[in-house]
Amino acid sequence: MVNHPEDDRLGRIVENLDRLKDVPTEVLAEIFRRDGLCLWAFPDGDPPELTGVDTPDRELAAWLCAGCPVQAECLELELRTAGENTVGVWGALPEQDRRALYPLWRTPRDHRFAGSLEGRRTAMTMHLTPIEVMAGLGGLLALITVWRLSIRAARRAADTARAGARLVSLTGRVAVTGAVIAGVQWIVITHPGNPVLVWVALGLPALLAGYTLTKALTVTTTDTPRRRGGRR
Repeated sequence: MVNHPEDDRLGRIVENLDRLKDVPTEVLAEIFRRDGLCLWAFPDGDPPELTGVDTPDRELAAWLCAGCPVQAECLELELRTAGENTVGVWGALPEQDRRALYPLWRTPRDHRFAGSLEGRRTAMTMHLTPIEVMAGLGGLLALITVWRLSIRAARRAADTARAGARLVSLTGRVAVTGAVIAGVQWIVITHPGNPVLVWVALGLPALLAGYTLTKALTVTTTDTPRRRGGRR
């Protein structure tokens, strides 16, 4: 298959523009505004209009852009922003040539973008064998088991700590009660012959002992751990 000379010319232009594919559009616009000769060549009016005929228009475009150092940047910018709707002279090419150039310019970039997306999808896709899946599930199950056992151990430790604290509290109450009883008995011994003190000495220890015993039995009954299902 013989390539048309026009296709070869447009293909070389596409290869030249490929070096600008990663340059941001705003950077291209700044370069064009700063260095584009056409912005300075016609300060008093618009440039000559195209005739609509290929050869004269190409000659006019070449004349308008002759010596411009940013022809490639200008053409790349116009293809990005205007696409197939491009008009006028940009990058030393008339609009007919740019419209023919546009699909050739866009096709490799679309393929490159699609390839990049496919590469990202492939990189993000995990290919796991059945053994790897089973190993992962086993690891997850082990973590869950360890977590549940640690919770149970923490609960048992908390229950033990609470039981120890209550035992210490109960021991303190018994010591205080014993001290009160001893104090009352000492008063009775040091003041003999007083019937009121005798009844106090007999009744107060009985009341304190009954209260302490009832409290101890109540705590013991309430704190008895129960198994699941409500059975003791």
